[in-house]
Parts: sequence; C-alpha cells; structure tokens
Amino acid sequence: MSPTRKVMPALRRRLSSPTAFRLVASVAVVVLAGCGKGGGAPGAAPAPVAAHLVTVAPRSVPIQFDIVGQVEGSKQVEVRARVSGILLKQFYRDLLTKDLPSGSYRFVLLEAPVATLETRMHQRPGHYMNPGLLQSQLDTLEMPADALRIDATRPREAVAREILRQVTKAKQPDITHTVSAPQTPNG
Repeated sequence: MSPTRKVMPALRRRLSSPTAFRLVASVAVVVLAGCGKGGGAPGAAPAPVAAHLVTVAPRSVPIQFDIVGQVEGSKQVEVRARVSGILLKQFYRDLLTKDLPSGSYRFVLLEAPVATLETRMHQRPGHYMNPGLLQSQLDTLEMPADALRIDATRPREAVAREILRQVTKAKQPDITHTVSAPQTPNG
C-alpha cells in the first residue's frame, strides 16, 4: 500500500471533525467579508491622489564640460599620407595632387627591365594582375617628368633605403654659405 493511501483516511477524519468545520467556515466568512462593496459612504468619491504639476517650455540651458586632458602631446610627430598604386597617366597624377601645395608630395618611379618585371610577376602566385597585361600597362604608361627614379633591380630593402634617402635629401633646404673676410680699418 502506498504512503498516500495511508495518510488519506486520517486526513479525512480530521477534516470531518466539528472543529475543522468551524475553522473553515470562519476563514470563508473573513474572506467573503473583504469582497463587499462597503468601506465608505455610498456614492462618495475616492480620496484624491497627490500630484505635482510642471509646465514644460523650451529655454536655453548652459552646458558645461569638465574635461581632464592633456593639451600638448608627449611626443611631436609628423603624420604624412602615403598613397601607393599605379598611376599610369599624367591626368590621374594631376587629379590626385591638384589641391596639394607644390613640393608636399613626390612620385617615385621604380625602373626595371621588362624581363625583370615578368620574372617577378611569375614569382607572385595568386596576385591580382595577370602577367599577360604587363606589356599593355607599359604601353599605357606616360612617364612622369618630375618623379624620383629608382633602380628597382636591387633588393627591396636597398630600394626602400634609397627612396628614403632621396626623399629626406629633397626635404633639406638648400643652404648656400657665403664666407666673407672681416673688414679692416685699412680697407
């Protein structure tokens, strides 16, 4: 026999006693008494709820910022833009530099024999440019008159150093030193 079946007859006996009946009846009366419509005078309105009234209108409000920061950097650096790409036509080079001050940019032309360019292209598998397009690119190229020309047959590191050296040299101002003898009272 399950434990539930043993408990049920005892519970039924307790609930059927007159004391249990009175207890249940008392609880029912209290609960039902709370559900009535009474509790106030008939037809009386409920008490008003306290509320605050605020008028909303546009107005100027001062804005203040407390910003903690540094006015000057700990290191001064010069930031220069660099654009790399193939600008075959002078029109594109002019378009790219039309709003720049003269001398603020420099074009670099990497010169190498066609055979060297073909060899390098075949050594770059998966590159976007088809080696078969090389000759058409060279035919389209309008040689820039003002470009820095660098021999590109050398190793990449040497080419990069040479470009840096040439650009740095070009940035240095031309200074002409004039040495004059001091004037003497005799002329």
